Amino acid sequence: MSYFSAAIESVMRERSLTQTELSRRAQVHQGQLSRYINAEARPDTDGLERLCHALGEDGQKLLIAFLKDEVPYSLRATVDIRLRTNPSAEAGLPPQPSGWDRLSRPHQQLIDELIAESECSPNLMRTLSAILALIQEG
Repeated sequence: MSYFSAAIESVMRERSLTQTELSRRAQVHQGQLSRYINAEARPDTDGLERLCHALGEDGQKLLIAFLKDEVPYSLRATVDIRLRTNPSAEAGLPPQPSGWDRLSRPHQQLIDELIAESECSPNLMRTLSAILALIQEG
């Protein structure tokens, strides 16, 4: 079993998610999700991003597990891949919220919904990309 497949199973169990529900949320075919869980396949970048996004904060666990699997076995004892829980504190700086974090939850949800709808509309996607760039600068 890979770190990635174990992480998917763990998060699904913690959230009481079925393969059908996660595949729907992540827009990944259920059969493909099953192959990920059984360590028979690994997602491409787009699939990984959709899975991580569908799981919200728990998506970080998937990303870390995915990266751990990329480390050659012979180097795993010397390489530590983990999530920094508070990068600002580690650098001795006060925490700074990102532009995204300063948005209210309803605004974040609205942008997420618009992004999901924009896949069929290049013009809308360009507009959303410009809005997101402004938020990140802000």
